[in-house]
Amino acid sequence: MFSRVYWAKFRPEEGEEVIRVARESIPVFNRLPGFERVTYLYDRASGLGLAFSVWASSEDAQASGERVANVVEQFGRYAVEEPEGASPAFGVDTSFPVFEVIAEG
Repeated sequence: MFSRVYWAKFRPEEGEEVIRVARESIPVFNRLPGFERVTYLYDRASGLGLAFSVWASSEDAQASGERVANVVEQFGRYAVEEPEGASPAFGVDTSFPVFEVIAEG
């Protein structure tokens, strides 16, 4: 199994929209080859969000970035603009590699 990790800082006042986009994105993921699951974490007070998706293969995980670009764009409407060169930046970003899942509880 392999995982992609994303993080973003959202405007806290847009929290309900962030949650809506997260919930509505799950069917999109379910249609993708090799998809196993996605988990969204969100702190309403600070606006900090984290998502990780799990894929059957490294190739599926790599390809998922382009395949979920529409979802990323929807989240981007509520993201706080990060300074130029901030890393990792919101969106489909290679700052985080594809991680191999080596243990779960």
